[in-house]
Amino acid sequence: MLRVILFLNGDRGISILKFLLKQNLIQILAVVTLKNFKNKLLIKISNSNKLVILKTDNVNSLSFLNKLKKMKSNLFVIGGFPTIFNQKIIDIPKYGVLNAHAGKLPQYRGGSPLNWQIINGEKNFGISVIKINKKIDQGNIITQKKFRIFKKDNIFTLHNKANKYFPILIYDAINKVFKNYKGIKQKDNLSKYWHQRKDKDGKIDLNKMKIHEIQNLIRGVTRPYPGAFLYIKNTKIRIFKVSVSKIKTTCKIGTILFIKNNGPYLKCKNGLLLIKSYFIENKNVKLNNNNILK
Repeated sequence: MLRVILFLNGDRGISILKFLLKQNLIQILAVVTLKNFKNKLLIKISNSNKLVILKTDNVNSLSFLNKLKKMKSNLFVIGGFPTIFNQKIIDIPKYGVLNAHAGKLPQYRGGSPLNWQIINGEKNFGISVIKINKKIDQGNIITQKKFRIFKKDNIFTLHNKANKYFPILIYDAINKVFKNYKGIKQKDNLSKYWHQRKDKDGKIDLNKMKIHEIQNLIRGVTRPYPGAFLYIKNTKIRIFKVSVSKIKTTCKIGTILFIKNNGPYLKCKNGLLLIKSYFIENKNVKLNNNNILK
């Protein structure tokens, strides 16, 4: 029987947990989370299945390493856990450590891969399960799946699609490594690392970005993320949804317009965007005709 310890920190890991609990020949020995992770669904699942929940601030500490060793797991699974494992942890389980990575590999190594795939205007996005090694996201690919990105998709819908399919992908990968499948070596010549996105990365550059680039950025960082943003009177206006307008105008880039009781519209480098959802951080600031966003 496979004796699994699952490391999670969000919906991805919980969806994997729920799926694996239903499978024969897989025993979940424990679930590892960060100390500050709180989730009512996880508590409910752990209570009904009598699961051991281990919380830690430092998964690589010697004391936690010894705790993991004592549990005699033969497979670790990572489902959205943010900490990089050192080699001593990787060496513990007989069948290694599987990681559910929400990006096509090797093209989307590193942080925020789902966000980047939308922002970069990809027509498809990939999710992967790799057997990790000491190098970040460079382990052999055990299994990988590609999905179409539709115009109506945003980061919320992509997370939902990924989390829905990750449990199946993980289960497939578990069966493969149990049969000593080594996976496919990544092609380093195709690799690229992307940094973990921060709020400051959501700034819209109206002078450089074209309409489709602005749309992709907004779709890529909309809720549950903070949203793309511009400034009006030194106040951030966060934009969550837009559509391209066919209206033509020659006004200055950044100008806000209200046309025939519709709006606000934002003048961009190569067209006009209708802002459908937004939030202004300062309640005393309002959008009016001829406001200039920067």
